Amino acid sequence: MTTAACTGPNAVMIASAVRHRIADAATEALPAEACGVLGGRGPGLVTAAIPVANRSLDPRRFRMCPQGLMHAELALQRARLNLLGYYHSHAGASALPSDADRHGVFWGESATRLNIVFAVQSGDLIVFSAKGLYWRQVSAIIC
Repeated sequence: MTTAACTGPNAVMIASAVRHRIADAATEALPAEACGVLGGRGPGLVTAAIPVANRSLDPRRFRMCPQGLMHAELALQRARLNLLGYYHSHAGASALPSDADRHGVFWGESATRLNIVFAVQSGDLIVFSAKGLYWRQVSAIIC
């Protein structure tokens, strides 16, 4: 787990160590997608990224390992962090969510969650606030 602290108004704040953790996991997972959970103390402050094994048979998709997801959520609880959302990577240059991303396993939740998509080739990281099939891009500040 990666933790750091930063503050700022009107944007999702992402600790630079979290961005590095996501980028490293994405590079290591190639040619498959990396995925994991995001945690933090407040709704707009991401201070932890915990990788979860991708069990998808298609390298262009992700399906988080159920046991890995459970262990990641327990690690957040032990660290007294809230589950803020999820991340995954795209091997290509686009960090825009695909139709498959929008219809993924977590999007049926009633809670609004953050979803970070990281593109390995371009290094782009885009943050979305998602509830069901509705994804809205939000400003992100790496600090």
